Amino acid sequence: MVRGKPLDLGHRSFNSQKDAQDYFREMIYQYQVGDVITEGENFFHDIRSLIDRHPERGQKVGVGIAAFIIRLDENRNQMLWLRRADGSETDFSYLTCVRGSGMSLNSEFAQAARLAVRPDISEFKESYFQKYADSSGKAPCQESGILMSIGDAHVDHHPLTFQDLLKDFLSYTNIVPSRVFLSAPADNQTATTFVCNTTEGRFIEYHRDHATLMVVCQSVNLTRKRK
Repeated sequence: MVRGKPLDLGHRSFNSQKDAQDYFREMIYQYQVGDVITEGENFFHDIRSLIDRHPERGQKVGVGIAAFIIRLDENRNQMLWLRRADGSETDFSYLTCVRGSGMSLNSEFAQAARLAVRPDISEFKESYFQKYADSSGKAPCQESGILMSIGDAHVDHHPLTFQDLLKDFLSYTNIVPSRVFLSAPADNQTATTFVCNTTEGRFIEYHRDHATLMVVCQSVNLTRKRK
């Protein structure tokens, strides 16, 4: 993404795509989950103009827009949904709209891979807290030693990152990410998943055999990602 590229929505302009991302992220969090944004309300026109940049605008808008809704994605982040004039609904990403393009196949494959191993990741964190949590339910961060609650804990791939692990898996299996492995865009699909059970199973097994996981506090994980 070219962060310095200006973005013009007609009635509102931004100096960069980063500025537009920040504006819409802050806008979304001014609402509560479940809030409905209808025509005439604050920000409706902003969102309506933004969705015109979506690469699948025709499929998303369909018979027309009745309202926008604030919901949670699979990571419990607030996101936008669209309610059509016929009552049907679909999700859409404001980040995709800002970029004006969808995710690359490599990024979609990575998203599907993360979802495939999510149960293993959750089980690893729960097992760690069952074993090491004190009477208050807090366990030590494996890197800093800081006591943390399970809600403040992240499971980190370290020293080999998840992206490096996925890269090694693709090289080992000679798989080239393509739509044949992945779900096609559809209503109510907030993330790409594997449609090839064999590939999904192979990655889960590869992840179990090669991933090194650590339970760390959120601040440690986010600091490492910034670096």
